[in-house]
Amino acid sequence: MAESQRIPRKVALFVAYMVLTCRIQLTILTPPSTKRYTLWGWTEEQSDAWVEFTAEAESLYELYSDPDQVNRAVRTKMKKLIKKVIKYDHDPEEGNSLLDMVALNGTVDDCISFNIKRAKSLAKKPVHSSGDVSTQIPRLGLKKIVKGIHVIDVDNTNMPDTKARPRGTIATMMFCCVAQEAPTSYDQYVCVGGAIRGRFANELKLPVVTPGTKLNAYYIARYLTAKGKLGKESNVLIVDVIV
Repeated sequence: MAESQRIPRKVALFVAYMVLTCRIQLTILTPPSTKRYTLWGWTEEQSDAWVEFTAEAESLYELYSDPDQVNRAVRTKMKKLIKKVIKYDHDPEEGNSLLDMVALNGTVDDCISFNIKRAKSLAKKPVHSSGDVSTQIPRLGLKKIVKGIHVIDVDNTNMPDTKARPRGTIATMMFCCVAQEAPTSYDQYVCVGGAIRGRFANELKLPVVTPGTKLNAYYIARYLTAKGKLGKESNVLIVDVIV
């Protein structure tokens, strides 16, 4: 499904979409401190942003749906909110690719609720799509570590002088596995977001381990095409983590 069709543009459908998806992302799991959005790789900040969008949508819709209160200003605010939500997720430069994370890490029911197609398993070989994605591969390098946040540089092995993605791609998806031993399967990686302008910052979510345990964060990146296909994996970037 094309990105432009994922989030509804019609006001009533948009509000219903936001309310439903927000309710799902806040579902409490076991243990009780865990919420569903963490399974997809969303950060708490991204979850809070979705909650704020939803609250604003519901508030505006109360006015929008009331013939005695709706006016041009209300309609304009609602249109701007819809565009804001779409940009927050879809924008090629600043978007958070939240729906892509649901497609990669969510269940079939999650994808149906978010109006997206479920991405193919990472364990499968990538299907080459149009453009240069079949021949170009992301390259990762550690920029810096700031208060438990890994800041990673992302460029292209075929075009090292530019941060631009290859033609035919819509995002550079980042995957991480925090463990004592190197992952042996792509199933061990979790999608943690998308790089923006050749840069990605990941706030680590550490497993419960004995204090002093030596862990590593293993990162890979893959280009995502407009058809929802993942390209070839990048080099594995290994970053030390001290618990």
